[in-house]
Amino acid sequence: MRRRHHTGFSILELLIALVIICVLVVNAVPFYSTKVAEARLAEADSALSSIREELRIYKYEYGEFPKEVNSITIIGAGWNQLKAGDLAGKYFSDNSYTYRSPNPKSFVLRCNKGEALKRDRTLTELGVFGFE
Repeated sequence: MRRRHHTGFSILELLIALVIICVLVVNAVPFYSTKVAEARLAEADSALSSIREELRIYKYEYGEFPKEVNSITIIGAGWNQLKAGDLAGKYFSDNSYTYRSPNPKSFVLRCNKGEALKRDRTLTELGVFGFE
């Protein structure tokens, strides 16, 4: 009597492999989403911190922060040394960042949420990050 040699996988083996893959995907997707959100926030915070340093240099030289009652785009503002492309990243562009200073002692930097964040990210002259 001859025995048949089966090649390939049985339906049970394929189902077990499919279940294992599904379990891995169900656990990986939320982890990945969280890491992407953290990366977006880190990019915004890094650029805001760079802008804050430019403002601290300006204050050191002139004794006060530049006064801007309305929000202005950072790139092209006369008080900084940042050039086009310096604030551009994967999630935000140069014009995502604005500056507002109702008086020469305080300011608020803002990273406009766009499609990357749920709310605008802010940074004050005191180094306090927040959301609006």
